[in-house]
Parts: sequence; C-alpha cells; structure tokens
Amino acid sequence: MSSEKGIMSSEYIFRQLKGCCFTGDYYQWKLCRDIFVPHIKDAKSIMDLGCGNGFLLESLKLWSGAEFIPYGIDIVKSSIEDAQLLFPLHAENFSIIDMFALDWTKKRYDVVLAPWIENAMFLETIRIYLSKYPDSKVVFSVYDDEMESLNHMVNYCNSNFLILSGPVIRPKLCAVITVQFKE
Repeated sequence: MSSEKGIMSSEYIFRQLKGCCFTGDYYQWKLCRDIFVPHIKDAKSIMDLGCGNGFLLESLKLWSGAEFIPYGIDIVKSSIEDAQLLFPLHAENFSIIDMFALDWTKKRYDVVLAPWIENAMFLETIRIYLSKYPDSKVVFSVYDDEMESLNHMVNYCNSNFLILSGPVIRPKLCAVITVQFKE
C-alpha cells in the first residue's frame, strides 16, 4: 500500500471498505480483488454488477493504471449515490438496477464484472447479454465463502460460454474466470 498511501488515506480506505461491506483490511481487499487486473487489460468501459459504492472500480483504475469508463448497477440507493460521488464525471453511469433485470444489457461494455450466482435467471441474463455483444467479456468471480461453487462455475462456463482465461485461483481467497459468447 506504500505507493497508494499518498493517493488514499487510511481513513478513506476504511470508509470505502466499510461502504462496500468488506470486513477485512486493505491488504486483504487488494489480495482478493487485484486478480481482476489482467482481465481488464485494454478495456475502455467496465460494468460492475452489484457495484456497491464503486470502490472496486476505483481500486482497479489505481492498480491497473487503465483509463476505462466506469459503469455500475446495484439495488441499494445509498450505494449508488456513493458511487456517483466517487465518480462525479461519470455519475450518470451508475444506476439503481437489479442485475437480474435486462435493463443493463442495453449497452455494450468491454468487460462486465459479475459475481458468480447459481441462479438460472441471472445466468440467462448473462447469456442474452453476451449473445447481443459477442466481443464483450464477462469476468465471473467467487470468493472464499463461495469457493465450493467453483467446479460448478467452471462446468457451466465450459458448457455455455467460450472460456478466454481461467479459472485463475488464489487458494482460500478467490477465483475468476473470463468468458465470451460461444456460438
């Protein structure tokens, strides 16, 4: 965190982590989240499904040095308001929308960050999105308390999508898998 300390104060980081319901410290946050950096390389736009307060997008901008346009949806109004404050130049890109709804699929994003949710409606929404924008990528993620679903995620992705990379696994922490549309 030394190179980032000048950019983000300890108080700021604590407030942001609390705002996105993360219970660990910044080191744990980074260890579980910087795994996304190679998967967003060259992205000009990133949609975060369930973006919370937007801190993941801010962190990815910092860690990757990328200049992507951030987008996010969440069902919690106060979280979206926090994300809009975090990205005032892109405030209109953050909306109160349920990730299970098709509303967010009306626009193409280079990368969509999606939690792995074993829900047929959600996975169908992802499939519909990728069929509309076959050159877009979806990066699914699972964290420590969900790692038991990793095999199901890999099997489902193998059957329904073109796997571009992964799963990339950090044992006892997280895993990500990047997919595209499979014809």
